[in-house]
Amino acid sequence: MATKKAVAATATIAAVGLATWLGASVMAGRAAADEIGTLARSPGGHGLQVLALKHEPGLLSSVGTMALRVEDSCGDSRSDEALTLQLQYQLSHLILPGSLLRLSWSLQPTGAAGAAFTKAFGSQAALQGEGDVSFGRELRSSLSLPALSVSEGGRQVRIEPSQGRLRWGAESFGLDWKTGALVARGGGEALELRSIGLEMDIRNRRLGTGTVAFEIGQIATGSGSAEGLRLAAEAVERGDRIDVSVKPSLKRLQAGGQEARDLTLELALRNLHTASLETVNRIVT
Repeated sequence: MATKKAVAATATIAAVGLATWLGASVMAGRAAADEIGTLARSPGGHGLQVLALKHEPGLLSSVGTMALRVEDSCGDSRSDEALTLQLQYQLSHLILPGSLLRLSWSLQPTGAAGAAFTKAFGSQAALQGEGDVSFGRELRSSLSLPALSVSEGGRQVRIEPSQGRLRWGAESFGLDWKTGALVARGGGEALELRSIGLEMDIRNRRLGTGTVAFEIGQIATGSGSAEGLRLAAEAVERGDRIDVSVKPSLKRLQAGGQEARDLTLELALRNLHTASLETVNRIVT
């Protein structure tokens, strides 16, 4: 008898837990739909405007599309020349250890930009990724873009497939982006860039504090070559002041029969007023 009661109690607890889990997952889906709707209703003014949102909610998953129009520097997105991107996404709302939801997405240019892209590269290759949203509401996603190549008027450009990772928090932003090579030929000239990478770790988007590093492993042209090009920048907040440093460096440069190694330079700006920088950043963006 005691065993039956224990089994019944366990089954009841399991049923309640399952119902709670599923209910929380449904609520997570509704919260995601609300946030997407709020984003679509925002007036823009930050360089990007959301248009034509179509969100189709489901019990534990949802799909949708939206147009993202890049505004010009004056905030006018009505121009026919404005860049417009089509975003397609799919969300899974089932809460799992480590994430509130999972997502997959793709992004590609449309309109005049899409036509120009297709003409140049012969296809509508899409930037795409898969990721999740953590319990701390941080978006984390992979990034991938297939190889791109264009050949016109005797000129050729090829970019190898690229990939990376993206994260977007309440105030932070991170990006790790790499591609194997970019090769351009034409007019009797050639340019080859290999091992291209960009790393960004922005701790506060309002202030622009954090680190940025851009690297090219090898550069080859008809007139010379270089190795280990790196441009690193850092902005650090100290109370009501911010220190900014920029450090370009080059491991080797060979041109005109001359060679130089281990070139470095550091530029620094100290004691910049934090509030003033925040105001300028708000005006610019």
